This record gives sequence, C-alpha cells and structure tokens, in this order.
Amino acid sequence: MTLSTRRSLLTRSLLAILGVGCSRSPISEALAPEAEAAPSTLLTPWQLPEGCTVIQPRGTRLLRDAAEAAESIACTAGKLGVDFTAFSLVVSRRELSPATVDVRAFDDGTTITFVSRQRTPCASAPRPMPTPLTLVYRIAAGPRTLRETAITLPPTCR
Repeated sequence: MTLSTRRSLLTRSLLAILGVGCSRSPISEALAPEAEAAPSTLLTPWQLPEGCTVIQPRGTRLLRDAAEAAESIACTAGKLGVDFTAFSLVVSRRELSPATVDVRAFDDGTTITFVSRQRTPCASAPRPMPTPLTLVYRIAAGPRTLRETAITLPPTCR
C-alpha cells in the first residue's frame, strides 16, 4: 500500500470518526462527579506567531515566563508576543494513537484537563497510523496543575 493510499484511507476514516457525537460533554463523561462541580472552559488552540515553532520534546508544559517559553518555543522572525504578567502558555506535544478521535483541553481555573477521546475500532476499519499533534493554548496567568484522562466513545460499527 502506497503512502498516498494510506493517507487517503486515514483521511476517510477520520472524517467518518469525527461525525460521531456524544450525548453529554466530553468533560462530564471523563471526570468523576466530584470534579464536575467546578465549571470548566473548553480551551481553544492558540496560533503561534509567524516564525515561531514549538521545539520541546513530547510532553505537556505550563510556560509562566519568557525564560520557560524560550525552552519550548523558538521564534526566528520577531517575538512570541505574550505578556506573561497576564497570560501563560500551555504547550502539549503528543502522538495520537490510531484510536484517538481528538484531544480537548479544559480549564477550571486550577487544573487543565486534557481529555483524549478514543474510538472503538470496527473490524472492517482500516488501521490508521499514529499521528503527531502539537497544541498550544494561551490561558490567564496563574498556577495550574495538568491532568490527563480519556473517554471511549460508543462503537459506531455498521
């Protein structure tokens, strides 16, 4: 199988998978009832300025100042443009497993929770390859803990 064919199968598979919906929010399915009491905000990925690239190895880091940012992000044309007195950055480099639908991040003001939504593979589905993913979020400054959890979506095999 050629690389082009693999990409085509992967694209078709991902489009089919992304059509899967949840009756409840991913955060409510992923967190224990006691953690649901804190209101969480779905974070929107932040676009790095042109000329800036994430250079940190795989993993997730909270960047609270320019020195920490310089260890994870390199900018060749200009500055990062973040006021670290008002904002922090969260940088996450990961490799999605073939069963991962997406990764969403939620902030309740004290904890940033990454929720990995996993699908149940169907017997006839092509096996996609692992996919690298880099996420950057700009959040209000302040201490946070980082947490990872996962949920499994109901099967959609036909």
